Amino acid sequence: DYNSDIERVRKIIMDVLMNVSGILKEGKMPLTMVSEFQSSTIEITVQYWTNTFDKSHSSVEIKTQAMRLVLEALQLNKVEMPSDIIEIVKSV
Repeated sequence: DYNSDIERVRKIIMDVLMNVSGILKEGKMPLTMVSEFQSSTIEITVQYWTNTFDKSHSSVEIKTQAMRLVLEALQLNKVEMPSDIIEIVKSV
């Protein structure tokens, strides 16, 4: 949302990523970057690295956990995330 404090949102996301088990926190650190301006939102891209040799964490589970926790943190911090507007036209 264009009314959101971008740096605050990026910090919330980074705080979450730094606490997700399986995401590397040394060497290649997680990143957040503003990647695109949409019609009603600002797109933030998240990048993180995992140890692919560590079989105790699957990359799919790490991604699922990161996405779930980021969403929860953004909602808890009252960050508005507007949904796409879809217009349905009924023809007669």
